[in-house]
Amino acid sequence: MKNKRLIYVLAPLVFLIWGLIFYKIFAHAGDDSGIVNHGVQNTEKKVNPKDTFTILANYRDPFLDHSYRPILQRTGEDHAMEHKSGLTPKSKPAPEIIPDIKYFGLIANPKSKRKVGLFKMSNKDLLLKESESYNDLKIAKLFNDSVMITYHKNKKTIKKNSNKN
Repeated sequence: MKNKRLIYVLAPLVFLIWGLIFYKIFAHAGDDSGIVNHGVQNTEKKVNPKDTFTILANYRDPFLDHSYRPILQRTGEDHAMEHKSGLTPKSKPAPEIIPDIKYFGLIANPKSKRKVGLFKMSNKDLLLKESESYNDLKIAKLFNDSVMITYHKNKKTIKKNSNKN
């Protein structure tokens, strides 16, 4: 008898809850977002401004081991101005770009007076002696804190790198 009274109370409560659930579902499903306004229509068109952007492609190329450098193109006006003046600009040969090389120090043998430098070039660890060449790069002179190199007749001094990345 006790269970029968509980059923009479809980059954209408269950129907009421399920009824609210179905009401919410069908109320949202039947909602029209495309309601037509029969009043005064707005005849102004919205003008969207053009979206402009520039791409900076100066990132390191993982395949070529150097940064992207855009090729400058000449316009027709530049070409026409050269012919009118009769002068053509003489272009200098581009200087050779010395490859990225890091110097980490040297190992000196006091008995034989030989010096061997520790280098990193193109993610390769190298041990090079004075006056030794590697890919057109020649070690001219080794010092404790720097190294003098030559690359296609271009001379450069590289300071010692303190970190070993």
